[in-house]
Amino acid sequence: MRRRTAPIRLLPLGAGPRLLGAALIVAALWGGFLWATSTPGGP
Repeated sequence: MRRRTAPIRLLPLGAGPRLLGAALIVAALWGGFLWATSTPGGP
């Protein structure tokens, strides 16, 4: 029960910055992956 209520209690504290940071990280990873796969002369 505690595992289900813990995330719900932590959400209002820093959901915005955490989601924004996670979105930026995911976007950076995807961007690097697409750039690496789109560049010619790869492995």
